[in-house]
Amino acid sequence: MRDMLRFHQDWRHDFIVAMMQGGRLDAERIANVDLCALGIWLQGPGRQYAGQPWYEQLVIEHAFFHREAAHLARQLNQGRYQAVEDGLQVQAEYNRRSQAMQQLFQEGIKHVPEWAPHVDAGL
Repeated sequence: MRDMLRFHQDWRHDFIVAMMQGGRLDAERIANVDLCALGIWLQGPGRQYAGQPWYEQLVIEHAFFHREAAHLARQLNQGRYQAVEDGLQVQAEYNRRSQAMQQLFQEGIKHVPEWAPHVDAGL
């Protein structure tokens, strides 16, 4: 389960590498919340937690995070590197959404038995 968040956190690194190397990222794929492991879990096994506030908020934050990441990917692909750098700053929307997802994931650990082992793993 920890990999679900790490996958999203790795995008920050991907943005930086792409800017340094003049690369591109697949903004449409990034925008799709159902392609990552967390999105698959939220729409599959995780639906048993539907109605619980932490789950409902995680679904929302996850979607907002993908939307913001896709926006940054489009900026990157258009060569707007300063906009991407600004978007990766601590106070920027991308990081706020990432932090919100991490907090909600921590809340989910209290409710999802299969996530509990990851508390000791340093999530």
